[in-house]
Amino acid sequence: MTDLRDRIRRDQTSFEQLLDWIPGFKGYREQELRRDADRLVREHLVGLLADVHGKVRRATGDLAKKARLKPMGLLDSLGKRLEKLTDMLRYADAGYTGWFAAVKVKEADLDRLYEYDVSLKQFIADVDGAVAALVALPEDEMPAAVDKVNASLDELEHMIENREQVALDLVP
Repeated sequence: MTDLRDRIRRDQTSFEQLLDWIPGFKGYREQELRRDADRLVREHLVGLLADVHGKVRRATGDLAKKARLKPMGLLDSLGKRLEKLTDMLRYADAGYTGWFAAVKVKEADLDRLYEYDVSLKQFIADVDGAVAALVALPEDEMPAAVDKVNASLDELEHMIENREQVALDLVP
């Protein structure tokens, strides 16, 4: 994944670049740039999780058409878990403090949060691979493969929960 912070800097308008000449404003804009980059990364990750959830929903629908209730129930529970994780990531703290806040979040800390969010992409890729393997299996083999998907979801959930701690650690 390209570094969105650099892309946002390159795409600044001349007016935005002019604002950087105002004393003290450039640092504020740098923090906003970092928050924007982190928000864009999280939106991208949420989109990836939504794609995985779509695969599970399609497979659940296919099983429903065939009236295969047991594997359909297993996939439905995976779908609900994916929804929960997607919402956890979508609504995760952004490391934001306002302009006049007594406690300021430093740029290095915001960069750390951004890098953490970028690292979540691999966990989502693992979940996607496990789901793709699961939905390709015959129905009688699905229950055993659900354990692998659940293990991947456990890792992803742990990382998202740790992200909350990383965000809390940003505020001294």
